[in-house]
Amino acid sequence: MGIGKLRVVLSVTLLMCLGVVSLTWADPAEEAYAEGMRLLQAGQAREALTAFDKAIRLKPTYAEAYRRRGIVHHSLSQYDRAIKDYDEAVRLNPNFSEAYYDRANAYSDSGQAERALKDYDTALRLAPRSAQIYYNRSLAYLALDRGGEAAADARAYLDLQGWRENQAQYMVLVGYVGNQLAQHDAEARQLLEEAKTKCDTAVWPYPIIRYLRREITADALQTAATDPDKQTEAQTYLGLDLSLAGRREEALTHLRWVKDNGNKSFAEYTFATTALHRLEAAARGQP
Repeated sequence: MGIGKLRVVLSVTLLMCLGVVSLTWADPAEEAYAEGMRLLQAGQAREALTAFDKAIRLKPTYAEAYRRRGIVHHSLSQYDRAIKDYDEAVRLNPNFSEAYYDRANAYSDSGQAERALKDYDTALRLAPRSAQIYYNRSLAYLALDRGGEAAADARAYLDLQGWRENQAQYMVLVGYVGNQLAQHDAEARQLLEEAKTKCDTAVWPYPIIRYLRREITADALQTAATDPDKQTEAQTYLGLDLSLAGRREEALTHLRWVKDNGNKSFAEYTFATTALHRLEAAARGQP
């Protein structure tokens, strides 16, 4: 037997021994959790639930498993179950910023914006440099017509993450609308000016920024919105812009389009329907 062959045999023997040790000391709850993560990443949400159930059954104090199971429930639009899992995750780990953030998202998606804000606040206190928390909290503020706070969070996101990141232009739009709602006209214009030199002007949704800068017409913007998702966004910001300018009837046309045809999973759908409700209530003389 040559030296090379001996080295291979010894390596196999060593790996076999290590495998025995690994099996001896493996944590079944961790193995179930790892299987849940594998299934989740493979897009098998319901199978992942079974694996996370097992991990929690084996280790009832497993905060991260509760959080991950909550994420799966959320992805299936089972908001109450998701929130219950996040409740347990933060009970087990009161400093679990990701679980507060995830619970805030579940509250937001289930129409409980005020509760969402409280959890975003806690998550930011625990993770003050998390750009994504600022992003989602800005959306919650704008959904509640709290424009100044939405704009402040949008600016914080841009300061942390930069202007060429994929979500940056949406923060420009949220910041612009938020500042306009708060009657901070100079700050709104400043965002559009900075976007012209700092953003990637070749990608969507920059045509919406061009419209707000009055570089293209509303018709040109709608032509640039080449699929239903882009139309949802374009029609929303057209409606919001016209509403802020006092052009109620024109705004209603765009906002009603979003209500009837828009992608309901988009934040813009919430913005549009909130603005639509406000305009229609005002027309009826209601507060």
